[in-house]
Amino acid sequence: MEAWVTLLEGPASSIKDFQEHLAEMGLTFGISERGLQTIAHAIAQKSAMTTEVSIACGRPPEPPTPPTLVLNDPAGPVAGVLLSDGRLDLRERLLIVPVGESQQIGQLHPGEQGKEGQDIFGEPVPAAPLEEISINHGDGIVIDEAGNLVST
Repeated sequence: MEAWVTLLEGPASSIKDFQEHLAEMGLTFGISERGLQTIAHAIAQKSAMTTEVSIACGRPPEPPTPPTLVLNDPAGPVAGVLLSDGRLDLRERLLIVPVGESQQIGQLHPGEQGKEGQDIFGEPVPAAPLEEISINHGDGIVIDEAGNLVST
């Protein structure tokens, strides 16, 4: 997604010739002004460059935001319940939390598509596809139109 140039010794040229050559090659996006200035300076000095210079850089696509499942987290599990005499009752740990009928227990948040990028030739670079989330739930849960997980 980048274009680099190394000037070698050869026939005399100008920065205008160089820019025309870039246009003939189809390099139209992300042209670096700093890179062009470096090349123009080297051409004016009539010397070969010893390092490569980046002259164009595309824009990478932005990745999509994946969908997420957010569960309503009840208080639990806990270490135990503190009794009035200072002892800790370890039998009441809330390891299993009952839910009532038609109670929302979570929500599915949809993801967002990524944004496409652009290569140095001006062509679009597609973003990665948005992945779907798969929720395997038991008979006691339904997902409504709004993406809520509701107990039945």
